Amino acid sequence: MGNLKDKYLTHDYGDEFEAEINEVLSWLDHESEENRNQFLLTGYNNHKLIEYHHTLGRKIRNHFRLWEREYEPEIVTIPEGMDIDVSPYHPDQLSQYIIEQVWKRGRAKAKI
Repeated sequence: MGNLKDKYLTHDYGDEFEAEINEVLSWLDHESEENRNQFLLTGYNNHKLIEYHHTLGRKIRNHFRLWEREYEPEIVTIPEGMDIDVSPYHPDQLSQYIIEQVWKRGRAKAKI
């Protein structure tokens, strides 16, 4: 899956989601030290941060109503024969991008 992410799932959103990223950073500030450290010390790769897809990712998708945004699906067939949507504006991609940015910025703020 790493090659798939490198090939299809990299998109420069610029500052399009700055407000969302900053709001999620404020959520992180209100977490317990234990939860904040657990998140910030998660190893950075798609296999680790993806662990937050069903928790923080769901909260992001619901709170910011990402499923209500219109986007153009971009379907590719991966070697395993499955079709997946690699659109950079798919709600799952957007929430993962926000999680990654919060992780990076949170670590920088904490000087980790």
